[in-house]
Amino acid sequence: MLPRPLLSPDIMAAPDADLIDRFLEMMAAERGVAKNTISAYQSDLAAASRLTAGGLTDADAATLRKLAKTRAAQRRL
Repeated sequence: MLPRPLLSPDIMAAPDADLIDRFLEMMAAERGVAKNTISAYQSDLAAASRLTAGGLTDADAATLRKLAKTRAAQRRL
């Protein structure tokens, strides 16, 4: 299992945490992506999970658009 330094304990219990872990493990095992890539995905997915209060897996199109705008604004800072 990959470390989850960026996921807060309340998000770790959310359905997102298990799916994020499974996605990252698949990327590492099946796609052979670099550790830095895994770390970047982990950071981005953890932030998205936090911004959706652990509901990333159930997010609708409007929520995902809002999330994309929020993340874009954060990156400009």
